[in-house]
Amino acid sequence: MHAEIPKKTIFLSVIQNYCCTLIYLGICFFIFNQLAFYRNLLGTVYKLDFLPGTQISAYTCFLICFMVYAILLLPFYFYYPQLKSKARLAFSYLFKKWIQNTTIPLPEKTKGENALRCLLVKFFFAPLMLTWLGSHICSLLNSGFAMLNFPGPFESFNHFLDLFNAHGFWFTFNLILFGDVVFFAAAYLLEAPFLNNEIISTEMTLSGWMICVICYPPFDCVRTTYLRWESTDFPQFENTSFHLVANFLILILMGLYASASFALNFKGGNL
Repeated sequence: MHAEIPKKTIFLSVIQNYCCTLIYLGICFFIFNQLAFYRNLLGTVYKLDFLPGTQISAYTCFLICFMVYAILLLPFYFYYPQLKSKARLAFSYLFKKWIQNTTIPLPEKTKGENALRCLLVKFFFAPLMLTWLGSHICSLLNSGFAMLNFPGPFESFNHFLDLFNAHGFWFTFNLILFGDVVFFAAAYLLEAPFLNNEIISTEMTLSGWMICVICYPPFDCVRTTYLRWESTDFPQFENTSFHLVANFLILILMGLYASASFALNFKGGNL
């Protein structure tokens, strides 16, 4: 497959890609351990109700993902030696700019700056997406097993209503959010030719970044402080018919919301 490319060139490209990416991941992990927000985020504990005493922290999951990612990167870069990882482009740009202090050609400068912004996007969103993904998976499993063990769900309308209120709504709700988050988590973690999902460009203005990140923790505290409002994912109504119609409508609208992510699939990182 790579007969036309010298083996030494292939090996050097793989090592550069791999080492730069590992250094970037190491920097991220170091910062995650230093900042209180990320320590709290990764301190999230997932518990499985149907397996009493079983629990795992988001940090452990993150560490496992890190190790698996580090292992799989090597054969990935060997299979695509012509690629230049975002970390390699970014570090090369910083080295030439700050260490060598040389004039960088515009195309290389544009790629380097874009790679830096892309790495910042991944740094910000990847831990959020992975932590939320773990929460949705845990909630899905808990609700799903509870539904399977629910006594006589179809014996009467009241039994069905009890099932819907206790577990059915939340199972469907988390299934929708799982489908929404899983594509974005994958898109931020993996850019690959076979997925055709390389992140082409990133927002270049400070105002654009501010508008985006203010919608996510930890920065959303600024928004909620000055634009206070209250909501509930599962509103309760005394009228049974209205209660079911309203909450089924919520699930349908959530499905429409998530359909945008389904349509983007692994290209979601390009947002």
